[in-house]
Amino acid sequence: MSNDLNQIPPLDTTFAKSSSPSTTPLLNNLEAVKEYLLYGEVQLRIAAVSETLKYGDLGLDLLLMALQDQSIEVQWAAYSILLEQQQPKAKLALSQYTWDISKLLELYATGKRNFIRANIRGANLNGLDLQGINFSFAYLKNADLSSINLQDANLTEAHFRGTILKDANLKNTNLENANLSLAKLRGVNLTNANLTNANLSGAELSLANLKNANLTNANLRGADLRGSKFKGINLKGTKLNKETKLDRKWLLIWEIVNQQAIGKDFRNINLIGINLEGVNLSNSNFSGAQLRRVNLSNSNLSGSNFSAAKLISINLKNTDCINTNLTGVNLSDANLSNANLSGADLSNTNLSGANLNYVNLRETKINNLTKIDQKWHLVWKIVNQQPIKNNLKGVNLSRSDLRGADLSNINLRSANLEGANFGICDRNIPYCQIQNIDSNYHSHSNLRRVNLCNANLKGTNLIGAYLEEANLSVANLMSAQLNYAEMSGANLTAAELNDADLRDANLSSANLSAADLSNADLSNANLTNAHLSAAKLCNAQLNSAKMNQVDLSTANLTNVNLTNAKLCDANLRNADLTGAILKGVDLSNADLSHAHLENVDLSHAQLKGVKLSETTRLDQKWYIIWDIVNHKIQGRNLQGNDLSNAQLNRVDLNGANLSNANLCGASLRVAHLWDANLENANISNANLGGVNLSGANLKGANLSGSDLSRAHLWHTYLSDINLSGANLMGADLWGVDLDGIDLSGVNLSYANLSHANLKDANLIGANLSRANLSSANLNGVNFSDANLSGTNFSDANIDNCILPGSRE
Repeated sequence: MSNDLNQIPPLDTTFAKSSSPSTTPLLNNLEAVKEYLLYGEVQLRIAAVSETLKYGDLGLDLLLMALQDQSIEVQWAAYSILLEQQQPKAKLALSQYTWDISKLLELYATGKRNFIRANIRGANLNGLDLQGINFSFAYLKNADLSSINLQDANLTEAHFRGTILKDANLKNTNLENANLSLAKLRGVNLTNANLTNANLSGAELSLANLKNANLTNANLRGADLRGSKFKGINLKGTKLNKETKLDRKWLLIWEIVNQQAIGKDFRNINLIGINLEGVNLSNSNFSGAQLRRVNLSNSNLSGSNFSAAKLISINLKNTDCINTNLTGVNLSDANLSNANLSGADLSNTNLSGANLNYVNLRETKINNLTKIDQKWHLVWKIVNQQPIKNNLKGVNLSRSDLRGADLSNINLRSANLEGANFGICDRNIPYCQIQNIDSNYHSHSNLRRVNLCNANLKGTNLIGAYLEEANLSVANLMSAQLNYAEMSGANLTAAELNDADLRDANLSSANLSAADLSNADLSNANLTNAHLSAAKLCNAQLNSAKMNQVDLSTANLTNVNLTNAKLCDANLRNADLTGAILKGVDLSNADLSHAHLENVDLSHAQLKGVKLSETTRLDQKWYIIWDIVNHKIQGRNLQGNDLSNAQLNRVDLNGANLSNANLCGASLRVAHLWDANLENANISNANLGGVNLSGANLKGANLSGSDLSRAHLWHTYLSDINLSGANLMGADLWGVDLDGIDLSGVNLSYANLSHANLKDANLIGANLSRANLSSANLNGVNFSDANLSGTNFSDANIDNCILPGSRE
């Protein structure tokens, strides 16, 4: 039968036990819903359940009634909806609703798993298989769950106080914030369980399997944990008391993890599979200790003594081992990546096969009996300034810590340096902090004149490295970090620099011919006099880069970002700049012959002296702007042209026809527009500082938001002009006719309005401080809220003026 409520036929009166159903359209009122819940078939009752919440508290009462329905499907529908409700009545009903175990199992068998807040208090679930069930917030107090299988179950904040869970399988369960106080958990399997913040006070946990369980901040006061398996367990923040029964070994581990263990005596201790991540064990004595599969990552072991200790499969990743005594220790299978072994004693130590990626070996002591792979022995020599061969062709130094190393003039042709660290700081230091790094943090690596031809430097950290005149031709520098690197005169011919970070790098006079810099970030880099002919720079970031006199002939610069870059005298012949962003770029005297510049954004770009050829492809708008900047034509006709955001500073447009032209956002500082026709032109938000508009026609022009500071407007025609939000500070408006003009809020401080006609002008809120209004016609001007401090009104006509503070 269909569940579509709009298709359910009228209720058959044979279902009714009393009066016949209402003739009101089906389920359009509370009574109809109630009748279907009472007398409808199962599918109709389920459909009616979903309609109950439309009727507020009365509908909620019907939903609670459905919890008692004889059909388990109807009960489940009502239960599922109630789980989403926040009303106290709904929560109370759920807490009081007791699940019939047979019905619960019936639903579980059909794939139902969400029994959130289920009340199964005192129930017998002995030996059942409920793997993966969701009993979060469930109430199982005093229930018998012996030998139950709850593997992978969600038991978050469930209530198990006094519950019997003997020999139960709780592997991989989430018991975060669960209440297991006084629970019987003898022999329970809690492997990989999450017991964060769980309450296990007074619980019986003897012989339990807690391998890799997370007991962070759990309450174990009064709990019995004797004989339990704790391999890999996390006891951080766990709460114990005198009544807690815990094997002596694990009590010691708890003390190490949660209390100060500095300078402790751990001689001959035997620890297997223990998690001691992040603990402070500095200056402790572990001589003769046996530590098998112990996790000491991120721990402080500085100054500790491990002489003659057995450290089997130990994790020492990111540990502080400064001045640690590791003499005679077998670390052949240890993970020491990123560890700091500065000053550590490795005499007679076996490091063969150990993971020494990014380990700090500076001032580390080794002797002839120290077993260390050839790669790491070479790293040790380099960082400790021991004599090395000048020819290291093809050597493998990948993922090594070589900060501050001096490899100048060394031959590293075809060497593998992938992921190596030569930087003055770690690559995870935020870029904005790099320039403030203390020079003593790490000295700059010296790679001057090094031969890295065809070397693999993928992902290498070269922040601040000295690479002047280095040979990096055909090298793989993909995703390398080269911020602030000194690379002047370096040879990077055909190098792979995809996605490389070259922000603030110095590449002046470097040879990057045919190099691939796709998606590279060269923001603020210095590329003055660099050679980039035939280079690939598509999608690269070159904003604010210094590229004066750079050779970019035939380079691929599609979609590149060159915002505010300096490209004076640059060679861009035959370059492809399609789709490039050239906002604010300085192209003065650049050669763009035969270049492709379709769909480029040249807003505020400096095009003075730019060389184009007949085959240069440039959008019409920018071609016209280039022509204006570079060719003086008296009385030029630019009527209706789009010159928005153009850089037109100091251009000569005297007598030009710019009527209806779009100059929005353009920069015309100190430009000459004497007698120009700007009728109805859009000059909003433009920079017109110092412009000469004397005698120009600005009738109906839009100058809102524009900067006209120190502009010359003698005898300019300003009828119907829009000056809202304009800045006319220091402008010369001598004798201008401003009859009836709206100048409210305009900045006219220091402006010269001598002999101007301002009859009936609106100057409400205008700034006229120290303005010159001598001999001006101010008849009927409204100066309400205007700033008139220091304003010169000598010989002005102020008849009928409304002055600040006066009433009309």
